[in-house]
Amino acid sequence: QQHRREVNAANRAGKKADSSVIIRINNGAEEITQPLQEPEKTKTKKFIKPTIEELAAYIKEKKYNVNAQQFFNYYESNGWKVGRNSMKNWKATVQSWNTRGTNSTGTIYQNNADATSEDYSDLF
Repeated sequence: QQHRREVNAANRAGKKADSSVIIRINNGAEEITQPLQEPEKTKTKKFIKPTIEELAAYIKEKKYNVNAQQFFNYYESNGWKVGRNSMKNWKATVQSWNTRGTNSTGTIYQNNADATSEDYSDLF
């Protein structure tokens, strides 16, 4: 007598090997066995990092307020990752940088070079 694990393993192996479907025609009078077709896997495109020229041209075309050199240097230094994940679309990331840069950066001034101590008097 076979052990239960061996029986289960044999059953799993049989299911993998027999990947066909039976088609019954005329109320079961005829049977046709056809192999089961597996759905095609879609290939994901591999990320290709942009050149500084491509970045600059895209930013100029879209009239974004993003420094292409700063963007390139930032992502070049961290391996073209967004958080822990690899970047998938650099154009979307440029759009995100543009949105963050034009709305607010969390400070009163875009660049704190214009700030004076009087502007922050409520903090002292």
